[in-house]
Amino acid sequence: MYGALSLQHNDVSAVASFSIHVQAMRQHNPRHFSYDSSDRHPITFTNEKGNRLQVQVINDSIVRVLHNAPHQLRLPSYTLIDDRALPTFTLEVDDEDKKLVIKTRILCIVVNFKKDLHIAWYAQSHPDTPLQEDLPNRTYPADLATGAVWHYMKRLEGDMYYGLGERTGELNLKGRRFRLEHLDYLRPPVQVLPFYMTLSKQTKNAHGIFYNNLSRITVDLGNENDTLWGPYHYYYAEVGPLDYYILFGPSVQDVIEGFASLMGKPDHLPPRYSFGYLASSMGYAEAHNAQTLLECFPDLCRQHDIPCDGLHLSSGYTIDEVTKQHYVFTWNKKRFPNPIDLMVKLKNTGIHVFANIKPWLLEKHLHYQDLKDLYGFIWNEEDNIPGEVTQWSGGAGESASCAYIDFTSKNGFNWWKENVKTKLLIYGVEGLWNDNNEFTMLDDTYTFANEVISTTNLHHPLPLFRTESAVVGTPLQTLLMAQASYEAMREYAPSKRPFVITRSATPFIHKFVAQTWSGDNFTSWKSVKFNIPMGISAGLSIFPGAYGHDVGGFAGPKPEPELFV
Repeated sequence: MYGALSLQHNDVSAVASFSIHVQAMRQHNPRHFSYDSSDRHPITFTNEKGNRLQVQVINDSIVRVLHNAPHQLRLPSYTLIDDRALPTFTLEVDDEDKKLVIKTRILCIVVNFKKDLHIAWYAQSHPDTPLQEDLPNRTYPADLATGAVWHYMKRLEGDMYYGLGERTGELNLKGRRFRLEHLDYLRPPVQVLPFYMTLSKQTKNAHGIFYNNLSRITVDLGNENDTLWGPYHYYYAEVGPLDYYILFGPSVQDVIEGFASLMGKPDHLPPRYSFGYLASSMGYAEAHNAQTLLECFPDLCRQHDIPCDGLHLSSGYTIDEVTKQHYVFTWNKKRFPNPIDLMVKLKNTGIHVFANIKPWLLEKHLHYQDLKDLYGFIWNEEDNIPGEVTQWSGGAGESASCAYIDFTSKNGFNWWKENVKTKLLIYGVEGLWNDNNEFTMLDDTYTFANEVISTTNLHHPLPLFRTESAVVGTPLQTLLMAQASYEAMREYAPSKRPFVITRSATPFIHKFVAQTWSGDNFTSWKSVKFNIPMGISAGLSIFPGAYGHDVGGFAGPKPEPELFV
């Protein structure tokens, strides 16, 4: 139990044994910055300790702040704007008061750097009321030993907060603290995204803040209080640097459109059939006569006058008759004696099939050794073996040892694409359902190869050398798994719109993914109640457009008619 350690005064050994398990936190708050007038844009501040802070105007309503502490990965300037066509802004510097004022047509940004450096943000329409203000003397601390970073801001009276991806509880997040980490769990799972919007009670304006970071994150929106500092809220990331964007409205729609411009929009519309009723087939795929049942499914739909455009083919099609384990990219030929014929029959009735695929190979998988020899797994450098994790292997509660495919490795990325084509698309599967793709690991020292570059603009490069997963962030694997699935479909059928479904969502995934959902919900009125704010929050965080919930529930008792409706 944390926070309740009881020791006798003379119990020295207990104190010693406890202390070695505590990781000391050191917040180094940078001070004594100087303005570097030699660099017109981005506007740059440095100090003798090696800190560098840059303010970069993206357009009239979007501004980026990047703080590099000593010994952190140096990120370059934002790459989407053309330096030959800099956004219009004015700059005023007061060397005596150590104050710099940046003005766009919409925003006024006041940078104070007399002692420490802190920023106040104003809308030109409300020049006397800050829309956001850093907390002086504690704004941009960093732990130089661990690489962790913080961003502390004043908590302004009446402000309300929305977003952070898919969240349980009330829609307004004020007064709560969130740990943003992808985990695979039931009732209900959540998908996280380090973006939230603030509505000001005083000005009635909206603005957003996006933290460009894929490591584990904590966002405290008023849960923590300290009399010394006054009301504040803060952001914390286990690995820096600190990289954030302020996106001004004034309307909610303006903020969302600005955020969409950073994330990147899809290359194409989703296929028309994806807007219809898409059925689930877990009970069918797990049955011993699965193909027969699925071939009869269209007749049942017609019998009950239910139009159906698609079928999610659950992972039961991959189950091995001997081990009862699920092996991705395999077919159980006893349950599915002729999958090609099944796909043709369903397609002829207007039903398109989307196959469930999971990003790991169980150790008994036929191709485990092959991919191990190719170093295509997330790797355990200490023992020079794949990074072992425990994952779902069969029925409820059944698990086994496995290794995640490393989608940052060229061999792992290409192996996935090849198997998507030869084991699924060639059979007539028309959509890919990336499932259980949170990449939950218990060992942060497992490494990524970092050989594959995302075709989305992450706004900064990632290390081009093998790096510990804690530094890179597991959401990158989720993103690149989506990219691999998307590219395989584009290459196999260039004239068709790819349909990729993902259970886990990340920043920048919008280019590849057409659909996501709230995961394995429970059959209850409480689930319905909280699915509503979850869905709205996901929408405010611009999750992929086709977002919804399991109708009838994934787990729990069969719903009564009123609940089902």
